[in-house]
Amino acid sequence: MNNKTPRNAACPCGSGNKFKNCCLNGNKTPVASIRVGFAIAVIATDIGLGTAFYLNANDRDKEIPDNIARTANTENIPSDILLKTSQIEQYDFAALNLICARGLKGAENLDIRKCLSVIESWVERVRGETERHIQKFFSNPGNFENSEPYFRMLMLVTVLEQDLGIRYNPDLMSKPSLADLRSTSFFRNSADLFLHGLTDSRLGTCASIPVLTVSVGRRLGYPLKLVRGKSHLFVRWDDGKERFNIESGGHGMNSFPDDHYRKWPFPISDSEMKTGFYLKSLTPAEEYAGFLETRGFCLMENGRIAEALNSFNHVNKLVLGHPHLKNYIMKASSLLTGQAEKTRR
Repeated sequence: MNNKTPRNAACPCGSGNKFKNCCLNGNKTPVASIRVGFAIAVIATDIGLGTAFYLNANDRDKEIPDNIARTANTENIPSDILLKTSQIEQYDFAALNLICARGLKGAENLDIRKCLSVIESWVERVRGETERHIQKFFSNPGNFENSEPYFRMLMLVTVLEQDLGIRYNPDLMSKPSLADLRSTSFFRNSADLFLHGLTDSRLGTCASIPVLTVSVGRRLGYPLKLVRGKSHLFVRWDDGKERFNIESGGHGMNSFPDDHYRKWPFPISDSEMKTGFYLKSLTPAEEYAGFLETRGFCLMENGRIAEALNSFNHVNKLVLGHPHLKNYIMKASSLLTGQAEKTRR
């Protein structure tokens, strides 16, 4: 931590506390009390990546699997937005999200390295508080579903929300079902959709808060996946031994079974489920395609139809079985034709 920061200035770690009461000389403001008793569904599975988190201090020198470790290289930021499948795994998950915000409304002053630096400081905050409180789990695991992964995710969400102030943008939370995600205004401002909005204002949506959760968790070595519901994103822990979903947005952590997302926030039909598009853990290419799709919606909402069509067409090269992409491309093509005809008149 920069010891030149004035004692009474806001702490550079992003906690919102004064430097003298936070990171100066290693001080930390105590994390808010850990909340327990949230719904959880821990599902055993024989399919996974192997344990990527650390059970105790003796395990910390173990090598992190490549698919987790790749998120740590924040200096390698792609110069292009439209990447090939073979390129995607070279880059950091958070950096891929941020490059898709380049040039959009609400990202005029985007500084990707600064955003990544803020996320790194939050990672250290979560790491420190988790280590400080881990004994609470080992002393009474029954209070935490007898699951260290559950405890660790509860700590991660608690620190992000209660210590750092991460929350859902109230201006976009029009209905409990998150029906706002279907409105055109939802996509108008990229700050509501991508990580830079969270690092700048602490406000986000279900398009960005799960991405932040995964970004922080993977940097801690947690085997987190991004999962797609219908007009919704959520997070999944899957280490091959435990598998559970994580839902957060400023009001604590909940964990719902997959069947919950068959009905919420919008029903997923049997035919849509058969496409294999929903409720599965996304691959790196699918994660990136989702960011690019969101970029396309933002471009459309702001009248940049040709660029939006370019984004959707690129998503079409990355993802098979997308049940709605053809309609997005047809709509963008129709709007583009309309624009051209209007220009000729």
